[in-house]
Amino acid sequence: MKNGSGAKFLEWVGLRRQPDFSKAPWLGALVGVFLALLIISATVGVAAILAQSLAIVLKFGADAEAIRNVGLVLVAIFGAPFVVWRATVAQKQADTAEQSHITDQINKAVAGLGSERATNKIGRPVKIYTGKSHEVVHLVEKPSEFELPPRSREIKRYRDETWLHGNDVDEDEVFDGLHIKVKTWENVRTVIEWQGREVEPGDDEAIADVGDWAVFAETLPNIEVRTGAIYALERISQDSERDHIQIMEILTAYIRENAPVKDLVSSEKISKLPFVRTDIQAAIDVIARRSSRRISLEHAKKYRLDLQSVDLSGARFCDGDFTGAIFSLSRLECANFRDAKLVGSWFHGSLLNYCSFLRADLTGAVIDGAEISQMAGSDLSIFLANSTRGLSMARANISAIDYLPTDDQYTPTLGSKDTKLGSDLESEYSCLVDEMRQFGRHKISRKEMSEEGMEKLRVSGFLYWSPYKGSDWATSRLRHEMRKELRQTGFPFE
Repeated sequence: MKNGSGAKFLEWVGLRRQPDFSKAPWLGALVGVFLALLIISATVGVAAILAQSLAIVLKFGADAEAIRNVGLVLVAIFGAPFVVWRATVAQKQADTAEQSHITDQINKAVAGLGSERATNKIGRPVKIYTGKSHEVVHLVEKPSEFELPPRSREIKRYRDETWLHGNDVDEDEVFDGLHIKVKTWENVRTVIEWQGREVEPGDDEAIADVGDWAVFAETLPNIEVRTGAIYALERISQDSERDHIQIMEILTAYIRENAPVKDLVSSEKISKLPFVRTDIQAAIDVIARRSSRRISLEHAKKYRLDLQSVDLSGARFCDGDFTGAIFSLSRLECANFRDAKLVGSWFHGSLLNYCSFLRADLTGAVIDGAEISQMAGSDLSIFLANSTRGLSMARANISAIDYLPTDDQYTPTLGSKDTKLGSDLESEYSCLVDEMRQFGRHKISRKEMSEEGMEKLRVSGFLYWSPYKGSDWATSRLRHEMRKELRQTGFPFE
């Protein structure tokens, strides 16, 4: 059996789910009465068999064969409960041993997720001035005695005439001598420059000092072992329904810890696809291909995949079911969500530039506060998804999108006054503010609205858009009304 041990008997008799005894409590009393009558009937039946056996012995004589037959009957009657009890105990022991074995497998796999390997590399320490900087010109009378301030570099030396003013001189004087221009930084950091990989300072940084070459012991993740541990957890998830959600929590925690987001600043230009570490992509693949039965279990328990605050730029989520997943505050530039199921997923405040949502299902998804300010190619628009019904974009920056889905197939979306739009959409939004206010009063206060105004919002794609900010109460009410009309209630929409 592929399920947990607790469901084996029920599956054997054709039941796919364990009964929920919290439902229909009145039925429990009837079942109790039935069981009591069954036990009484069985007791009366046993007593009747014993009485009949004794009557036969007394009537036909107590020969050895008759006594032996009676004894066998008694042994069968009284021994049957013990046989059942022994089988039950044996099954429980087997289930306990099986669960203990699964626990050991999980612990071993988790230990493998932390596997590392040491390697020796030749490198040298490099100090780099970093942080805010400023430039100062020093007037030097005795160059041999001049010392650079801390975290500073000399830019250039030159001779010039400089008028001196201020309290340090009795009258205006002219300094005709050496000028030294110095640049000073706030901080200093040290990095290791590995042989064959030259360190490149960032903008407004400078190399301060370079050390000698030496052998360094570097600890790196053991990708092969970690990937094997991820696949071992997948196998356990397939075999044990009881441990499935725990394993999903382990895998999502592994992704969060090994791919944390550093910042959400948009990349100006991406020349090549961002690299996703092999083990992290393997964990995403395992999550994406879990079976429909395991997904149904997650939905029954209202479990959401927690992938928030991660940097998964360039990751592949193709064809996976990520219904209700949490991607909030994540860096997902160039991520591939083609054909993925993202119903009710949360992308609050995430960076979604250059993402592909081709043929994805974004029904009821939330990208409030997210950023789609850059795209490359016409096939990257979020509205090339199979469905965006109920997509919420309040406070989002979608300035790279030049159109909204119109209402031909009734696919309303929601935005707000502080949703950043492209110039054409922004102009169209400004012209429909009055109609939006009327629509808000129509939905929230049940006031009448002209069919002409309603039609303007439908054909423009701004139906259910709010003329107020995303944090405003009226915007929240409009979102609630849209969800209710689209029947997007319960998990994963709430």
